[in-house]
Order: sequence, then C-alpha cells, then structure tokens
Amino acid sequence: MTTIHNFLGKCPNCSNSSITELYGSYSSFCMPDDYAFLQPMLVICRYCNSLVWQEDIEDLSFIDDESDDINNHQWWTEGSMQVYKDVLKDNQVNGKGLEDKQKQHLEQLIESREKLRKHHVLEDRAEGCLYGLAHADISGGTSSMALLVFESLIENNNIGKDKIDYDDIGKRYLEWYNNNATDTGFVNAKVFDLVNEGATFEEASKQADKELHNMTASSRPACRSLPITVYLAGLYNRDPDKWQFSGSDKIFANFIDKETKLTHRHLHASQISKAVNKICLCLMSDLTLDESIKEGGDYLTQKTRMNLGLTSKPKEVTKKDLKNTGYADDALIAAIWFIRNTNSFDEAVKESIKLKGKSNYCSVLVGAIGGALYGYSDIKDSLSKYNRFHSYHAAYLTPML
Repeated sequence: MTTIHNFLGKCPNCSNSSITELYGSYSSFCMPDDYAFLQPMLVICRYCNSLVWQEDIEDLSFIDDESDDINNHQWWTEGSMQVYKDVLKDNQVNGKGLEDKQKQHLEQLIESREKLRKHHVLEDRAEGCLYGLAHADISGGTSSMALLVFESLIENNNIGKDKIDYDDIGKRYLEWYNNNATDTGFVNAKVFDLVNEGATFEEASKQADKELHNMTASSRPACRSLPITVYLAGLYNRDPDKWQFSGSDKIFANFIDKETKLTHRHLHASQISKAVNKICLCLMSDLTLDESIKEGGDYLTQKTRMNLGLTSKPKEVTKKDLKNTGYADDALIAAIWFIRNTNSFDEAVKESIKLKGKSNYCSVLVGAIGGALYGYSDIKDSLSKYNRFHSYHAAYLTPML
C-alpha cells in the first residue's frame, strides 16, 4: 500500500479536524470526486469513534508533508474486518444506507484484506515449520536434507510452476553424503552407497528395501520434504481457483511420494510423509490443529488413525503408551500426543526430546508440526541462535507474484 497524500478535514459527526492519509493500491482506496483517481473508503474518527466515508469529510484540503499539522492530528484510517462486515450486514453507516459503489468497495476491501491476512498466516506458519524443524533436529541430518530440497527449488527456478526436479534433489543428497555428512540414517546411507556404485535412485531404494528386509518405514522423509509443501502452499494461496484443496490431493500426494521414494520404499514411510506434510499444509492454510490432523489422517492406516483419535472408536493414548522407536507411525503418534498435551512449542519440543531414543524422530516431527501450528512469530524466542534456515526465508517459496 503506497501513501499518496495527506489531507486535513473535519469529521461530519463531531467537527474535529484530523489528518487522513489517502492511498492508491490494488484494493482501490478512496477520495471525494475532486480526486477521482481514488475511490470511497470507510474510516473511523479517532475522536468520536464514528464511521465516516472519506468522501463525506468536511473542508478536506491537501497539506504539505512538512506541515506541523501532520504531528498534531491523525485519523485512524482503517477499521477492523469485523467492522466492515457488520456495515455490509446492516447495509448502512451511521443510519445512512450504503450506495452500490460503497457496498462494492467494501466487498473488495474485505476480500483483499482477507487474502493478505491469509498470505501473512501462510508465511508465518511456513517459517515456523522450517525453523521449528531445524530447532528440534538435535542431530541435524534431517534438517540438512530439508535445506537441500529448499535450495533445489530455489536454484532450479521451480517457484510458480507445478514441477520439481527430483534428479537434482537426489544429486544434492548424494553430494552431501559424500562430503562427510552426519546423521544420514542407515536407510539413506545404504541407498547412497548403492548409487555411488552405479545404481539409479529408483534401483538403489528398491535394493536397499530388499536387503534391509523391508525395514525402511522411517519418518525421516516426512520432514526433509517439507520445503515442497511450503512451495505447494504458495501455489494454492496464489491461485485457489486452479488449486482447489480437494482437487489438489493427487498432485500433493504424488509430489511427496516421489521425494520419499528416492530412499524409502516402505508403504508406511510414504503414508507418514504424506500425513505430516498434509497436516503442515493445512496449518499453513489456516485450518485448526484438529482439522489438519483429520486431513492428514486420510493417508494413514486404521490402527494409526485410531491412536490419533480419528475413528468412531478411538484408542485412548497415554504418555506411557508412547514408543521411542524410529518407526514412522510410532513417531507420528508420539509427536501429535506431545503437541496436544502441552501448552507451547517450547514445552512440546522439550518433552518430546526426553522420549528420544537412538532411532527416534519424534522431536523433529514435533518441531515441524508445532512450528506450523504456532507460527514463527510465536516461537522465535524459543529458537536457538544458530538455525540451518537462518538465511533461507519461507517467503522465497511463497511469493504472491
């Protein structure tokens, strides 16, 4: 929003003189007929708290930006969304009925501000998701891989397009592994060794699953793929008519599934990856925690859904029931339990870390989902000074374009 001019005028209801700033922007703000390049806008008088159309302000005249009047008078030029909605519902302002152009303007204003609010929510929760992931990833392997996915999306100019270069992501993983990576995980390590020997990622992941007797149901891919979900959230937000939430499920599932199968072939690894990413996507899209878990639950087994309270006869899970294994379903059940049974992001992460075992990834899931739930603005004081995403902002993946 760009400030155009400052005007001094009297409120028609209380006759106090104030400054009103007049704007020109995509949401078409306001002015009297003498300034036809602007359209009517509803403001609130700071003195009598009445609603006033700027075109009805009396004795309105332009004043210089250097004038002393600038410091002595102010108008509060915007009301709350609820104020505007109430005006539309009542179809009047201070007993005066709305004209068609005023009603149309308010509808446009509400729509544009709601779109902007959702974009702010998206960016804040996406930032919280990625920073939360890195903060809770004590060993660092999963967040290092997530950062490689982030860099691939940016450097391959994928933003604004519905495609992802999985070959490039695989190459980045391999280069990371070959340069003394830590906390790679035994499944990843097996796959990368096979690729180094000449296999493709598809061949290597299938061979690794066979040699490891199908023990590739890790939750690790669920978090490393989260930049893809941030990127998808940006697509949905920019063009909701094209990316209808239900209609985008196949595209979303395909994107996450392809990333997971670069290394992990077990069905449950894919299911948990899609569930975790869908939960975070829904949270970024301003759904509640329960709504988001329900959406993510569509990808899970009946048993896991029961443990998450998503069935008609849910299982009551207590803290003693939580398992400190790296098995994807166990990790997700524990992560959701900690998020539901704590009162802050910091508390949820600390409690989940206490459960941590040698192969447990519960705390990483808590960091990612909890960060998406609370948002960066709420968790930033809990974050460690060093964070792998400190130079990478979610806004890079979610521009309004």
